[in-house]
Amino acid sequence: MADNAQINAILAGNYNLDDIPVLENFVTVQSESKSYNRDANARLLKLYQFAPERINTDVLIRVLVLAISYLPQPDFKYFVHMIPTQQQQNEAVIKVINYENFLEAARFSDFWKEVREDAIFQSIAGSTERVRLFILEMIQQTFYSIEKNQLKVALDVNDAELAALIAENNWTDKGKFVDFGIKEQTSTKTKLSFGTQFSQLSRFLSTLN
Repeated sequence: MADNAQINAILAGNYNLDDIPVLENFVTVQSESKSYNRDANARLLKLYQFAPERINTDVLIRVLVLAISYLPQPDFKYFVHMIPTQQQQNEAVIKVINYENFLEAARFSDFWKEVREDAIFQSIAGSTERVRLFILEMIQQTFYSIEKNQLKVALDVNDAELAALIAENNWTDKGKFVDFGIKEQTSTKTKLSFGTQFSQLSRFLSTLN
């Protein structure tokens, strides 16, 4: 398996198509180890630009899903722009682009419905947990409290999992609602560099009432 020393040597050198197998292997390493290397994945996509006939679609999808699971880092849109135009019309690529669109539009239930059936997404260690954290941060930056049912849908969790989250994060269980207890901190928190707007989150919540 590719290791960090090999990857660092590749990144320090010139572009070389012979590096494609090592970089592809390193995508698998990231998928299995809850790690992420933006520069290595960008180098692979750049080499794919030089030799589109060598694109491995499964690996390409893994790169995109990894980027989604590390939102709000801006890597996903950057990677999409690096994909050769013809490959952007690939059904699997379009499907993953829609995942990011769902998140940006706060269509969380649509997102979870799709990725539950996505073998690649499910095979990437920690992807579900990281996306949940991303969604939760968006919600907490917008609302001080939320209905439990709304939060369950947004995070795709059941009652037991929600109860565990409440206890783990020291939130206040107010029966029908969960109070995040962050009202005084909100003004000092760093805003997400992502396109989701208050109105989109509000629309999402209104559909659940």
